[in-house]
This record gives sequence, C-alpha cells and structure tokens, in this order.
Amino acid sequence: MRVEHKDRSARPSFTTWLLAAVSWSLALIVLSLIPVQGHALRLFAGQDKLVHFLSYLLLAWLVSRFLSYFSISSIKTFIYSMVYAVLFGALLELLQSSFTQSRSGELLDLIANATGALCGCVIFCLMHRSSSKHDNANS
Repeated sequence: MRVEHKDRSARPSFTTWLLAAVSWSLALIVLSLIPVQGHALRLFAGQDKLVHFLSYLLLAWLVSRFLSYFSISSIKTFIYSMVYAVLFGALLELLQSSFTQSRSGELLDLIANATGALCGCVIFCLMHRSSSKHDNANS
C-alpha cells in the first residue's frame, strides 16, 4: 500500500492520526486494566455502557482517519477499523476477566464497544464522503 499525500496544510498529518490512534489505544488499555478502587461514581443507569460506546466510537473513528491516508477503498477502511476496534475490545474484555481481580469482562461491554465502533466508522464514512464531494465541487 502506498500513502496518498494530499495538501498537508489542509489537514493533520499521517503521523498525527497514527499517534492519536495509538495513544487512544494505549489509554484504553490502561483505563481497562487498572484496578478499581472502591465504587465508581454512578450518575445514571447504563453510564458504563455509554462510556464503552463513546470510547470505541472514538477509537474506530481515529483508526479510520489514520487508514484514510492509504490508497484503500472506503469499505476496506470501514472493515479494517471495525475489525481492529472489535478485536481490541474483545481482547481487553478477556484480559479483564482473566488477569484482574477488581474488573470483569462482560458481553454487554463488548456489545457496547462494537456498537460504538460501528457508529464511529459510519460517522467517518459520512464525513469522508461529504468532504470528498466538497473537494470534487471545488476542483
């Protein structure tokens, strides 16, 4: 695969999106595996699932942005981002249930992760399609 270079001044660089995706992945690892002290503050029912949803929405969107620098189709970007985010979330749930005492892996967390990842990929595709139409109109 080759990296497609467009006007660098118009958007953040390839490295910026790579670092953002890697940094967020590392943050999710740390946040998912650190021991929980006491009870977490609960503002509303389902708060945990919303946090999972939003975390993986952002992860999939960042991975999609990074992958958009490669000359691959939008559908492949969508699939690769989804596969990464869902497998990453499944691995973290497995690690939580196997290697931590204060956390447990949950199927509902994995479903929230996958749903968030799906929404992140859809949002990226809609934004990418919109910006592509805008770029074509200005050509």
